[in-house]
Amino acid sequence: MCHCVYQVVSARFQNSGLNAVEMIVFLRYINPALVSPFEYGLTQRALNNNQKRAVMIVSKILQVFDYYLYLILLIARQSQIVKHL
Repeated sequence: MCHCVYQVVSARFQNSGLNAVEMIVFLRYINPALVSPFEYGLTQRALNNNQKRAVMIVSKILQVFDYYLYLILLIARQSQIVKHL
């Protein structure tokens, strides 16, 4: 699946295939396990409300960080392309 996503996105948007795969893996696998570790068998007991809130905030921070890192890299690539023109 990741290989197909990489190929399709790379064909349409150059140098973006790896970012697309990274986002899918993070948003579909890592983030849900981070937010609900008991349901994924990562902890032996369910989180209490304070712990749930804390991991939800950490998850949101990681999502925002990932998005802004993607934007920074995209802008850097575009500025390099403009310099070569």
